Amino acid sequence: MVNEARFNFGERRAVFRSQNNDAVAFNITGTAFIGRELFSPVVRTETRYEWTDSLNVVMGTHTFKFGGDVAFVRIPSAVFELNFAGLFNFGGLSAGTLNSAFTTLGAPDFTPVQQYGLGFPGSYIQGFGNPVSRISNKPLAWFAQDSWKVRPNLTLNYGIRYDIELTEQIRPTPFTDPLSSITLSASDIQAAQDVLNVRQGFPRDTNNFAPRVAVAWDPWNDQKTVIRAAIGIFYDHPLLAVAFNSDIADAAQQQQSTLLPGSPAQNSLLNAVQVFQGTVCVPGSATPGICPAGVFTPGVAVGTQYQFGRQRFNDQTFPGFGQLLPFTLPVANDFVYAYANQGNFTVERQLTKNMSLSASYIYVGAHHLPLPRDVNEVRQDLLVENFRRFANRGPNSFSESTLANLFPTTGAGGAPGGTFTNSITGETFTTIIPGFIVVGPRGKVISPFAANFFRPSGSNYFLVQALTGLPPAAFNAQLAGTLRTPTTVIAPFGDVNAQSSIGNSNYNAMNIDLKRRMANNFTFLASYTWAHSIDESSDLQTLLKPMNNRNVRLDRSDSLFDQRHRFVFSAVVMSPAEWRHSDSGWYRFLADFSLAPIFEASSGRPFNILSGVDANYDLQATNERPSVGANGVLFAPTGPPQDATLGRNRGITHRFMSLDARLTRAIHFNERVRLDLIAEGFNLFNRFNEAAASPFFPDVNTFNQRAPGGRYYSRPTASFDPRQFQFGLKLSF
Repeated sequence: MVNEARFNFGERRAVFRSQNNDAVAFNITGTAFIGRELFSPVVRTETRYEWTDSLNVVMGTHTFKFGGDVAFVRIPSAVFELNFAGLFNFGGLSAGTLNSAFTTLGAPDFTPVQQYGLGFPGSYIQGFGNPVSRISNKPLAWFAQDSWKVRPNLTLNYGIRYDIELTEQIRPTPFTDPLSSITLSASDIQAAQDVLNVRQGFPRDTNNFAPRVAVAWDPWNDQKTVIRAAIGIFYDHPLLAVAFNSDIADAAQQQQSTLLPGSPAQNSLLNAVQVFQGTVCVPGSATPGICPAGVFTPGVAVGTQYQFGRQRFNDQTFPGFGQLLPFTLPVANDFVYAYANQGNFTVERQLTKNMSLSASYIYVGAHHLPLPRDVNEVRQDLLVENFRRFANRGPNSFSESTLANLFPTTGAGGAPGGTFTNSITGETFTTIIPGFIVVGPRGKVISPFAANFFRPSGSNYFLVQALTGLPPAAFNAQLAGTLRTPTTVIAPFGDVNAQSSIGNSNYNAMNIDLKRRMANNFTFLASYTWAHSIDESSDLQTLLKPMNNRNVRLDRSDSLFDQRHRFVFSAVVMSPAEWRHSDSGWYRFLADFSLAPIFEASSGRPFNILSGVDANYDLQATNERPSVGANGVLFAPTGPPQDATLGRNRGITHRFMSLDARLTRAIHFNERVRLDLIAEGFNLFNRFNEAAASPFFPDVNTFNQRAPGGRYYSRPTASFDPRQFQFGLKLSF
């Protein structure tokens, strides 16, 4: 009987700061990303105390082992300034956006670079608020297992493990919107989260029991053949960073402000173009030459500091909730920890005295994988029907469906009870709430911005009160007859990108190894793997949300890390030791040389092809894919809301092939002192190996290369290293 106890203490400090600390960021699609890194700075301190104890007991043919561990993880301070630098996106611009006459004349659209030159960004995102969070966690686990030697040629291993994490339960933060003056208590924020079944921090998952069993068998008891098999359940520990993000990006401690394009005029509603061109005029302040006295920008709170020349706001002065409410990064209330059913079966046979062959099958079926999903998605059906009430037809694009600038706010038609002529149908409409609700022949029509795009969380009461003075109750009273249902809970949420646990993956692999142990100054390993990995999401990144949040199955495809074929050959060849004392000068010269080559050949890896166009009207263009024409050419869908027809991860890089080698010459001065002369070469044939390709469909079409299985190659954007040599000396004494 042996007992082993351990105690561990560790402290980790992580500091990451962008080299462009004061610069705003510009994302010019397909061309460049300029400025500060958006996930910077990160300053984190983490302490960990851990106790582990295990007891080993040998009883006859059984070897029992029992144990457990407990850890206390504490992050007393972490700084995360998500998007605090500010980001302008340039993804291309329709010519008709600047002047509708350009569309009639057939003018070509502007490229992202031209759009940047025009100073007309497609959107602007900036984070505001308190970047500091504190969080802790207590992982606990215990296990019991037995290794039973059933017979001399048969061993059975079986056991069970239990894991639980006593996660910190995070309470929401109260907040007052500086623009509308609407105040939300911690209870109000909690009620808004409850409507969407989300929370800050992880819930506690208490049923994580993981049984396992394995067997090793020598069927002929000749020590030349062994069969191994194992199966078990293995639980994952979710990243503490997810809980941290949910604490920070909650629309109360931090606000993620998103602005859309608009007019650069100082008195237009706050938009991305004004921020880029420096025409933001804060109420109560004047900037000679730009903001004359009495001219101000609606949608900007008093006290906001716009930083002229830096094209951004002071990140500690939030301008207020505007047309788009902030996105948040919570965790689903029903989140459970991921687990995998893992199994393998291996047969290994000795071929000769020094050589063996093994063949293995590996299966991993993972369930409840973290998958980011917008649980507050736009109701596209109501958005389209709302537009139809106004225009007597469906929208031709998402931007048209927003009804931007079609409800008058000035003149006789811009007053309550005033009438105006519908610019699309020529019909007469009556204003109910200027800029927000009108009524016509087909009923009441509401501004999608005021309706918060018909999201489940409720209307954008902040925008309405800021621009009209109407409190939520008064606005609710006018919603009867519109497609927007009134709510008693006031939620400051736009996209609610919740970490859910609905993902699944499936991995199957066959591995064949031919091994020769070192004998006669020579050893090698030849390995071939065929594998296939399928999932709905390969990462925790927000940008990898499904294309359709209501139909995750549309994203089930080959994983980003799927690699169908991989062959590796490695060897070591050494000069015979006796050559060092040979009478032949040639043998003595070649003595103490060793050569170690490594050759690898593998399939390319998938990547997702993107359209950059919000074809399904969910206010998210970063996860949209193109559709496939009858001739296989990709195109961005237009017209009514629709999902693209191209599957996820249908792009693929070209195959990889490389030969590396290491040549070593040992010089022995005496029995205790030796000098090694080392020469290493990588990618000796200087082959171009593609590391990444452009994910944008115009580049895919231009490159015009198809891969088998309906896949597409694209313009390479990165490569692995070219041929390289390095030399070294190693002195042993």
